Amino acid sequence: MAHANLAPSSAARWMRCPGSYALEAALPETSSKAADEGTFAHWVASECLDPGARVSPVWYRGKVSDCGRFTVDDEMVDAVRTYVNAAAAVLRTEGGTLYVEQKVTLTPDVWGTADALVFSERRLDVFDLKFGAGVFVDAHANEQGMVYAAAALLSFAETHPGIDHVRVHIVQPRHHRGPPWRWFDISAHDLAQWTEGTCRPAAKKAAADGGETLVPGEKQCQFCRAATVCPARNAEAREIALQVFDEPVGGELVPKTADVPGLRPDDIGQMLEMFPRVEAFIKAVRERATELAHGGVEIPGHKLVTTQGNRAWKDATAAAEYMRSVGVDPDAPTKTLSPTAAEKAIVAALPVSKKEAAAQLAPLITRPEAKKLVPHSDTRAPAKSAAAVFSD
Repeated sequence: MAHANLAPSSAARWMRCPGSYALEAALPETSSKAADEGTFAHWVASECLDPGARVSPVWYRGKVSDCGRFTVDDEMVDAVRTYVNAAAAVLRTEGGTLYVEQKVTLTPDVWGTADALVFSERRLDVFDLKFGAGVFVDAHANEQGMVYAAAALLSFAETHPGIDHVRVHIVQPRHHRGPPWRWFDISAHDLAQWTEGTCRPAAKKAAADGGETLVPGEKQCQFCRAATVCPARNAEAREIALQVFDEPVGGELVPKTADVPGLRPDDIGQMLEMFPRVEAFIKAVRERATELAHGGVEIPGHKLVTTQGNRAWKDATAAAEYMRSVGVDPDAPTKTLSPTAAEKAIVAALPVSKKEAAAQLAPLITRPEAKKLVPHSDTRAPAKSAAAVFSD
């Protein structure tokens, strides 16, 4: 009998929405630039924590990922250093044994690779590096960390018995909502009760569910690959929308009221609570539509057009050298200035206008093409999809 792969990293999803695993499993594997960059940062971190090496993240500055898309820059060095220092601090104070990128198993269906584990005499520390800056990850009662901890206690029960305390660490240096290193404490007894009373039953239900039990919600839908094809989420978005709009007339949604200034505070509060769920669904559908269009799939009523992407340095080193030559610190405050920030800094440092500063930096800047999905009514000429370009 084939087992499911209920990863601890998606515990917040399958514990809340049992049908999400089967729904995702039916879709092809996909990734994102942010996820791939995070994977690269995790590799650097694991190399630096390797007991046989223990090198500084600085040693990897300038290292290019195997895919060629990412380079270890100062920001990644600082982020990895924060994570490495956190694990090193626990080792100094608690002693014990460090395991890096360690596979642990809770059940045949629930297993994964923990970023780092430290087993001391009576305590287990579980470390999770979050390189992402977009979504804040709370350490308190963090399901991913707790599943890893439960699996680690089971996997190392013979070699590290007697653990009575667990600390789950979240290290997220690039998000500024909270401290970059935060943790959550739980007794081994309470963790065992949560595991048997909540985690195992949820895993059993998710592994057996064929996609019938779908429970949409903010946490479980946030990173779900099946978000755009989920019938429950689709129905929920429609239900919420119909609380603000009337049924379509002539193909268009009609607002229930055009008198926005006249809305009562209670109505406004209720609507504001609804909007994030609908907005998240709209964003997911747009991203999926763009992904399909890039793959050569025709989206009725829409087309891909070529737009200009964000400005970027052709050569960050050459740009930094130029800024230093005119008296501007290229690394202020913590990473290489963007072209826009560099223009402002040069205007402040030299007696030149913004236009003159832009002209001076122009040879160092590139603006790559990007593609955007727009309605057919847009006057721009259609662009070739990535699939069509590859075919050519």
